[in-house]
Amino acid sequence: MLERYPIKLRLFYGLGLMLLPLLLVGGVSFSQINRMLQELEHSTTHATVHLEQTVLLQERLQDLSSYLMLQHYAPQPLDRVRLARQVESVKQAIAALRADDPQEVELEERSREVRDAWEVVLPLSGQSEIQLSRVEDGLKVLLDHVFRLRDFTVRNLNESLVRQAAVRSRIGELFVLALFFGGIMLVSVGLYLARSIQRPLAALEYGVKRLGAGDLTYRLPVMGRDELGKLTGVLNSMADKLETSYRELEALSTRDYLTGLCNVREFYRLFHEEKLRAERYHRPFSLLLMDLDHFKQVNDSLGHQAGDLLLQAFARRLEKLLRTSDHIARIGGDEFGVILPETEVEAASELAERIRLDIDASPLPLALSGQLDPVTVSVGLATFPEHANEVESLFAAADQALYRAKEGGRNRLSHA
Repeated sequence: MLERYPIKLRLFYGLGLMLLPLLLVGGVSFSQINRMLQELEHSTTHATVHLEQTVLLQERLQDLSSYLMLQHYAPQPLDRVRLARQVESVKQAIAALRADDPQEVELEERSREVRDAWEVVLPLSGQSEIQLSRVEDGLKVLLDHVFRLRDFTVRNLNESLVRQAAVRSRIGELFVLALFFGGIMLVSVGLYLARSIQRPLAALEYGVKRLGAGDLTYRLPVMGRDELGKLTGVLNSMADKLETSYRELEALSTRDYLTGLCNVREFYRLFHEEKLRAERYHRPFSLLLMDLDHFKQVNDSLGHQAGDLLLQAFARRLEKLLRTSDHIARIGGDEFGVILPETEVEAASELAERIRLDIDASPLPLALSGQLDPVTVSVGLATFPEHANEVESLFAAADQALYRAKEGGRNRLSHA
C-alpha cells in the first residue's frame, strides 16, 4: 500500500507514526502526573501547616501548664496579665485548628476534640487560685487530645510522603511504558518502511542481474508509483529497446541479407545442433546441398541485380516447398543448404526430387526462353548416420554428391 507514495513522504509518515505513541503516552502521562502532583502538593502542604499549628498549640499549652504547675507546687502571687496572655495565645492557636479540606473528616474530628476540651478549661482559667488544680487537670486532658492530633497529623504527613514516593514510581513506570510502546512502534514502523523499500530494491537488483546476464526477455515487476517504481519502468523500457536492438542484431548476424534465409554461420550452428540431437535420440536427419544451374549466365547477361532477384525468387520457392521444421540457408553465391530433421534417405530423396521438378516445371523469373538457358537446380543428398557420423564428413558427402549431379548433366539429384 505504501508503495504508491514517494519514499520521502513514506519516511515522513513513518516518523510521525513512530512519534505518535510517544506523544500520546507522554501527553497522558503529563496530565496524570500534573494532577497527582497537584493533589500531593495540596495534601502535603495542608498536612505540614496543620502539623505546625498543632506543634505551636502544644508548645503554648505546655507553657501554660508549666506556669500553672509552678503556681501549684510553689505558690506565688498569680500574675493574671501573664495568665491572660498565655490563655489568649492558646485560644488563638486552637481557633486556627481547622481542616481546610471537607474530606478530612477524621482530622476535623480530632480538631473538634481539642476545641471541646479547651471549652472546658477556658472558664476555669478566669477563676481564683483555688481553681488552678482543676485547670491543670483540664490542661492535661487537652494536651492528651493535642498529642493525639499531632500523631494523627504526623501520620497524615507520612502517608502523603509515601504517596509522593508512589507517584514518583508511577512516573517512572509511565515513562518505561512510553519507551516500551514507542520502541515497539519504532521497530514495527521501521521494519514496515524497510520492507516497503527493500522488496522493490531486491526485485530491482534481481532484474538488473537477469538483464546483465543477457536475459533481455525478463521484465521487472512494477511494485508501486514511487521513485523505485518509476526507476523500474525506465529499466523495463530500456530492456524493451535493448531486446529490440538485440533481435535486430541477431537477425543481421544469423540471416542472409539478400534472401532472408539463414546465413552460413547460422547454418553450421543449426547443423551441429541437429547432429547432437540426432545422436542423443538415435534419430536420422538428412542434408541437401543445392546449386542453381546456369546462374552465372544470368549474372553475365542480365547483371548482378537480375541475379539477386533470381536468388530471392528461389529462396521464396524453397520456403513454400519445405516444412516449417526444416532449416534453409544460403551458404554461398548460388548454393543453398537444407537440413531435414527426422528425415531418412527415402523421404529426403522424395522431397529433393519434388523441389527439382517444381523448379524445372515452373522456370524461375528472368530465365527468358530463347535468350537464356532455363535455370534449374542440381541437388546433392547425404543422410546421418547412414552416409557419415560427423558434421564435416556429412557435409563433404553431400558436396561430393552435388558435384556428381553437376558433372552428370545438371538438373538432377545425386545421393552420397
